[in-house]
Amino acid sequence: MFQPSAKKLIVFLITISVITACELETTVPKAINPDDRQYQGTWIGNTSQTKLLTFDVENSTKGSVINSCLLGYLNHSDYKQRKLINLSGLSEISNGSFSFVLPDGGSFTASFSSPRECVGSFEILDENNGGIIKHSFAAVSNTSQISLLSTARVSFFLDKTDYEYEQDFDLYFPAANNINTDTGIIAVSGFNRKSGSYANGLPLIEIRAGHFDSPEDIHVLFSAGVKNLSKNASDGFEIIYYDPDEFNYLYSTSACSGNQDWSELEIIDFCEIETFDPDYKLYKFIARFHCKACKNRRPDKYIAKGLYIGYIDTRL
Repeated sequence: MFQPSAKKLIVFLITISVITACELETTVPKAINPDDRQYQGTWIGNTSQTKLLTFDVENSTKGSVINSCLLGYLNHSDYKQRKLINLSGLSEISNGSFSFVLPDGGSFTASFSSPRECVGSFEILDENNGGIIKHSFAAVSNTSQISLLSTARVSFFLDKTDYEYEQDFDLYFPAANNINTDTGIIAVSGFNRKSGSYANGLPLIEIRAGHFDSPEDIHVLFSAGVKNLSKNASDGFEIIYYDPDEFNYLYSTSACSGNQDWSELEIIDFCEIETFDPDYKLYKFIARFHCKACKNRRPDKYIAKGLYIGYIDTRL
């Protein structure tokens, strides 16, 4: 009967152990979804605080990554900006989704709903009580196509000149508030510009609508369709232009004598924005308009080819 020597048996067992160990340590390369490469580029959008954010997607041999993010946000009344850069990647994109942790422990999570649309949420640390506040956002990669995901803006033709103003991180931004009057509430959607020491800037354009009894009725007034213009937004809409070249003098459709047959305002699209806050609702809308705006003892302003993307909310 054949019996292997002890020396040969030890060599045989060591060989088996080495082969087994090699098999256990073998890893399968992570699969890369080729569809994730279609998101490369710069993305820009608005948050549910109506502030701006951008992030960059870069393709590499290892896949697609988020390598930078600039986020504007409010911590109570303080406006802040957070800039994150990691050339190796803040996060990999996997099957159209990504997430990363913010420096204070909050999270940033998003998914691409199409090759040019991205929606998600982020959390910031409440500086007053240390809690976490959650906000939503939506961003696009092709800024030439106008939609409800586009950033806030206003453009128009006035005095033989085309004017275009788009929200940025420093100078132009949207605003929304409600005016409580003796006869009801007036909703105000504005596009403002930073000016000196004014904390909320100065308005450039305002679209006002009223009157209504409860803020919960706002969405009815701003539903899609052609709107009635009325004096001081008493039973419909009012358009106000603040001329920056005339010390911000106010020109209004309400100040014009006679009818407003030449003027028109149409809400093109309208949607509710997720705020994660049960105390109020936020809405975003697109409007087209042309109008005659007037001021006593000054030549009338004829505003044409107007496009407006802005917000209204239910806070009083």
